[in-house]
Amino acid sequence: MWPFLTLLLLVMGGYVYLTAYVIISDIHGTLPPEKKIWLPILAFGFIGGIVLLRLWFAAIRQLLFQKGAALWINGTAVVFLTPWYFSVDCEDIISLSETTYGPLGAKGVAVRTRNGVAKVVPLGPLAESSAVIMRKLQDELKL
Repeated sequence: MWPFLTLLLLVMGGYVYLTAYVIISDIHGTLPPEKKIWLPILAFGFIGGIVLLRLWFAAIRQLLFQKGAALWINGTAVVFLTPWYFSVDCEDIISLSETTYGPLGAKGVAVRTRNGVAKVVPLGPLAESSAVIMRKLQDELKL
């Protein structure tokens, strides 16, 4: 989990530096006209950066205050990191299965719900193996 958080922090730091450089260059008039395309790109990237920063803080909070728990059942829902990022009501879950996702084939758990939606819980940053996580979830949810 720590390498992921460190990389995320480095990317965010580089992005803040690039944003400051472009904005300051534009204010001082030293930014050539052909480079002004960066301004809308940075504006959209800044919004995405806020979302990534919120996810980073959620992961740090879980590591520090929840004993590193990234996936848990809070009584009525299965939650991964934070309820706004991933949350599924326990009674809506009909099946769990191991899956791969993304271009690199990362491992995850596919959570299928009654309304046909399938959400994937990424298992890359978790310490336990996918088989252990699947068994614990199935035992807890009685599937």
